[in-house]
Amino acid sequence: MQDLFGTDNGMFVQPDLWREMAFLSTVYRIPPAMIFRAAVEGSRLAGTPYFISEGSPANLLVIRAGDSNLWLSRDIIRTLVTRAGNCDIVTKVINS
Repeated sequence: MQDLFGTDNGMFVQPDLWREMAFLSTVYRIPPAMIFRAAVEGSRLAGTPYFISEGSPANLLVIRAGDSNLWLSRDIIRTLVTRAGNCDIVTKVINS
């Protein structure tokens, strides 16, 4: 069985997968790599999984690390899960 993660609170507040990942990491102490993988795996439910695989077009988020505290990271996955957010995204490259 595969763990999936997403947000379903769009009726009450703006959905924010970044904050949901940080919440899981902080409150439940789930390893950041497991949270990040479950979030990406959850994209499959929307129709197109966002894993990079040979022969498939890549979909990327370009993160601006230099303008935030992300560039100081010693563990990039933990940093993305706990400190990154929508404001750190420079552009989205979607090749569907």
